[in-house]
Amino acid sequence: MSYIRDMLPWSKLICIFAVVGLSYCMPDPRSCKNSTMADVVILLDASTSIGANNWKTEITFAADLVKSFTLGSNDVRFAAVMFNKDSSKIFDLKSFSAAQDIADTLENIPYPNTVGTNTHLALAQVRSQKLFSTMSGGRFIAKDVLVILTDGRSKHPTLTQDEVELLKASGTNVISVGIGQTDRNELARMASKSENVFTTADLRLVDHIKKEFSTTICDIQPLNQVSTLV
Repeated sequence: MSYIRDMLPWSKLICIFAVVGLSYCMPDPRSCKNSTMADVVILLDASTSIGANNWKTEITFAADLVKSFTLGSNDVRFAAVMFNKDSSKIFDLKSFSAAQDIADTLENIPYPNTVGTNTHLALAQVRSQKLFSTMSGGRFIAKDVLVILTDGRSKHPTLTQDEVELLKASGTNVISVGIGQTDRNELARMASKSENVFTTADLRLVDHIKKEFSTTICDIQPLNQVSTLV
């Protein structure tokens, strides 16, 4: 069982006795660790405007991104959705526990070369199918991060913006990553903030995610049962 909290200036073990009769001990804060605890959903633009060469760049970037993090219950989990004229889930947050398995899955996706960049459908799928929810492998205490890999030239920019704003309002942190000939304005509008706009040539993204979504994780161990409390 885990909890997230700010580092406290106490140097000894502190026990909490609950009225229900269970007692828990908080470990020395010095034994806590910093962890990037995030549920990350990657949206992959597979439209014809991307092109076969940029598709390869996009997939390699996504695979390398996944392999840059530690995966686990107290670390990062990944899901992926692909979109062109339609949108389809590739895997969800509970599908894989090993980074290499995710990378292999991504690298084996053939380029569909399908006309249409309906970014709004992918965003709507994330929201309507609750891809950040616990039933999809999400965790209540993890940060929700949406990484959109696209050239930023959606077919329906107004619908795209409407959908991304709904996700932002629910607490999702949106990061835009431009590929090829990009529409920087649309990428900027989709992102939660200006610092969340990148390109596939930008090597700062991994460090940015680790910095933005780093959390202090400590374990709580149950001690014993107590019958009465005074």
